[in-house]
This record gives sequence, C-alpha cells and structure tokens, in this order.
Amino acid sequence: MASRADELKKLMYAETSEEKACQEFLHDIASHLVPFRIREENILERGREEPSRPGDSDFCVSVEVDNGAMGRRFAYIWEVKAPQKYLFQRDGARNRLRPTDDLYSAENQLINYVAELNTSKNFRHKFQLTGADDEVRLGGIIIGRKDRIVKGLAEDASLKGLARNAFTTREALFWGPANLQVRTWDWVLEQLKHDEQGGHKSTATVDTTHIANPQVLLASASDLLSSRDELVLRAAVTYAYAAAELTVMPGGWNGGRPSPQQVVLEAAKSEGRHGIAVLFRRLSEIRNRSVHGFKERVTEDDAAWAIRAAEQFCQEWNVPFDGAQPDDRASDI
Repeated sequence: MASRADELKKLMYAETSEEKACQEFLHDIASHLVPFRIREENILERGREEPSRPGDSDFCVSVEVDNGAMGRRFAYIWEVKAPQKYLFQRDGARNRLRPTDDLYSAENQLINYVAELNTSKNFRHKFQLTGADDEVRLGGIIIGRKDRIVKGLAEDASLKGLARNAFTTREALFWGPANLQVRTWDWVLEQLKHDEQGGHKSTATVDTTHIANPQVLLASASDLLSSRDELVLRAAVTYAYAAAELTVMPGGWNGGRPSPQQVVLEAAKSEGRHGIAVLFRRLSEIRNRSVHGFKERVTEDDAAWAIRAAEQFCQEWNVPFDGAQPDDRASDI
C-alpha cells in the first residue's frame, strides 16, 4: 500500500493542478504548521475552507501553549497554491524577478483572511479561541516545488541565483518581519516522510551539555519560544543568532578579525550572497537589541522571526557555491 508521502508525491508531479487534493495532507502535518514545537495533544482544531467575507481560507490550525497557568491559544492561517505553480518570474529589469500572480494572490488572500477571522465570533468559537489574549495569526503560504521556484529555469540556468536572491531578500525584508512562512510542497513531503519514519515534533527537553551545535541551538531557541517571559524570549533570540554565527565560524569566534559580519559581507561581495547578507544583518540587529537594548521590548514575534531567520540563514550558508557566476547556486531554496 502506498504511504501518504507517496500519494502526495504523485499529486505533486501530476500534469494537472492538484491544489484541493494536496490540501488534505495538511491535516497530517498540522503540528509542523505552527512556529514553535507543539505536541499533537496540544492541537485544538484543524480545518479546511473556513468561510469569511473575503473568501474561504485554505487551512487553519489552533493550538494551546503552556504559560504556567491556563494556557494561551493561537490559530494559524495558511494559504495554499498548487505544486504546479511557480513562485517567481522575470520582471522588467534583466537582473530582477518578481512574485508570480499566484504568489501575489496568496499573500493578499492570507492577510485579508487573518484580519477578518480575527474578529469572527464563529471562527473563534470553532477554533476554541475563548480567551481575551488568544490570537489569530499569519501561518504561511505553501506553493510550487523546488524545481518551480522561478518560471523559465529549465531554459535558463542563470535564473537560479536570481531566484535565491529574490526569495531570501523577500524573506528578510517582508515575510520574516510579518512572521509569515513560505514553503514549497517539497517541505510538506519532507514532514510527511519524517513523521511516517517515526520522527515527530515534540517539546522534549534539549540536552544542553553539547550546546555548541547550530541544530541544538535552534532547537533550544524553539523550545523557549512558547514562554511569555521577556527574558526567556531574549534568550531564544540569542540562541538563534548563536546558531547562525556558529554556522559562519564553526570553531567559534574569539573576538578577533575578521568578525562573523565581515565574513558574511565578504561572501556577499565575492559570491553574490546578497540576500543572505541582509538576513544576517537583520538577525544581528535583533540580537543586539535583545542583549543590550533593555529600553525596548523583545516580543514573541521578534523571537519567532529570529528563529526562522537563523534557520533560513544556516540552510542557505551551507549550500556550496559552484563558482560559475555570482548568485548561481544549487537549485534548493
């Protein structure tokens, strides 16, 4: 019998658009559609095609996180486009891409749905958002596949670099600050495979005796994210930045020269990693505010963005540069 992952993969590579059929698989990975670690038993409700005045949202999941008392609840809204769609296409300028109409549409639909559902009594009741502090939040967008990041890539391999830059820059300056995740269906497939093989997203305590490891640092940061204590959130930001810094300098930075910022800037100049340089600069800024700027609050949204930015940075930094042309990298984004 075919696994759920096999079923999704078949739909992903079908010749026809299979958006509605693919939506069904989001029920299987609902615990991965929130920006922090959550147990299955902490999922309150999940649903498709939730109606609102601007239209029907594609997928919603609500969860409860422990705050040491009654718990706090959030609903995350996701917009879905078919695996057959593209994320980017050429813009008027030769060295610039723009989101496709499908990605523009998903962004616009998502922000309208979140704004509307946040004030909907019926939605809040169904998804058990019964507390005054409970929120409806942006989840993200699932669209396309890794081989469909940019339209025309099959005919022009030079678009790989432009696509990487377009994605990481939009992530750093737009999606990240808005706490909006953008994923391809390959990511959904990976979560299905992981869960079918016995892996799961849990809130197990992280072993900090081997903390000098980017993956462990990121896991530690994620575990801290459910706290409402600002000092804990500042620690989550610090862990996230430390993961990125350790990725740049695997042996750790001793305070000398070059600094991690200088290493990243040099890579941006010599290898065309412009988007990743912007991401690291903004991550450094929020880390400095968390460590030194005690006159300004650090919020859950700040910490969530820092963790996603660090995850994105670590993934991007570890993609090898092939030396062909600036910005021409592996097809993964």
